[in-house]
Amino acid sequence: MEVKIILELRKGIWVMTQTWNDLLFMHLPVPADILREQIPQGLELDTYNGKAWISIVPFAITDMRLHFTPRLPYFHSLLELNVRTYVKRNGEAGVYFFSLDANQWLTVLGGRIFHAPYHYAGIHMKKERNWINFTSKRKGKSSIGFTGKYRPVTGEYKPSASSLAYWLVERYIFWSERNSSLYKGDIYHEPWKLQEAEVILSKQNMLPDFLGIEEAGNPVFHYAAKKKVYSWCVRKIEEL
Repeated sequence: MEVKIILELRKGIWVMTQTWNDLLFMHLPVPADILREQIPQGLELDTYNGKAWISIVPFAITDMRLHFTPRLPYFHSLLELNVRTYVKRNGEAGVYFFSLDANQWLTVLGGRIFHAPYHYAGIHMKKERNWINFTSKRKGKSSIGFTGKYRPVTGEYKPSASSLAYWLVERYIFWSERNSSLYKGDIYHEPWKLQEAEVILSKQNMLPDFLGIEEAGNPVFHYAAKKKVYSWCVRKIEEL
């Protein structure tokens, strides 16, 4: 597997691996003209049939470790909630992160070192029967948070390459912006197997400040059970 990944991407040795578990993809269509103004220079807003999207993704991380090291107690698992949109640069499609909330300080600090917009949050996940309960409250900004539960309601399937689901989830590049510089990171994993999801929300206040919930359309929900992921070093690619 690792040799295959290195040969596929030809970007040198991966630096970190982790397993993503019990992911909810909450995809919201949003006005492209509003969103386009919030994308850094050097990136182009990506759309599907003319629609722009923002996704809110809660999940659990396990088995996190650096290359050539064993997983360390406490540091190998955490909970995360990220908010992203879809962009392109020089023909490459990926995601742009507006925020990443995590419940482990080391991940938050490490993410900020690598120029990702991480925030520390109190996050809890609990499984009850076939429901996954997920709550998040950002430290220092308690109004920013997420409370809800979700569960898969269909069998697994691989989305077709022409589908909206494939366009939303099969992304292997991410960009972030900090101090007027643009940064790029690469990841690799096997193609997603998705399930349709049922979601009950009590609170959802994770959208960026420039976008009100009333401006977002009806959400599309997907669930994914597990995925092993490899990542490479984030690097600066442009001064803005």
